[in-house]
Amino acid sequence: MISKIESLESNKIDTPNTTFDFDKRIPPMDKSHNMEKDSLGFNADKRIDKGEIFENPFSLEECLRFFDEDIFSSLSIEEKAFVCDLLCDAMAEKLGIYDKPVVGFFEDQNRGNCGGYNAEANVIGINVYNIDDGDSIKDTIIHEMRHCWQHIRASLPLDYQNDEDLIFKQNFENYINPEDNYRAYLSQPVEMDARAFAEAFR
Repeated sequence: MISKIESLESNKIDTPNTTFDFDKRIPPMDKSHNMEKDSLGFNADKRIDKGEIFENPFSLEECLRFFDEDIFSSLSIEEKAFVCDLLCDAMAEKLGIYDKPVVGFFEDQNRGNCGGYNAEANVIGINVYNIDDGDSIKDTIIHEMRHCWQHIRASLPLDYQNDEDLIFKQNFENYINPEDNYRAYLSQPVEMDARAFAEAFR
């Protein structure tokens, strides 16, 4: 959840592709804030955060609809950050991810740098310059959540890995960054799998 960013020891987390600068992050949303949308048929007052435990009351389909242009464009910055969290939670449930990543934001005027996943810190970083593009944000979260799942599969004991898990492991050990060879970056198994997975939700 976004609120967990406050507990990080460092304000910056480096990855091969991106530095997530949490001094530039979007502030956590006030959970009591009402963002009811009649078109979705839910009551925002039913979302209650009890202490450190927050149970996402929305289905994956409902979370995806938050990113439709007519809804996403009407949300405040804090609400957009919050629905990013909700989608991350829903995708974690779908993928069977128990240790859900933190969602953070960074600034990069290159909007082509949509985001990234830092496996060591378990953080998904999203470029705040794309915050008004619901489709891009949705696609980035789903893509990076798939990378999270890939890392989990790749780190399983060898006896529990299948052929695909081994391919992921070998790929991460020999990962090609886009700035080094963009075509080779795109053709990597982990990138092809993440793109295909996200494509299914467009």
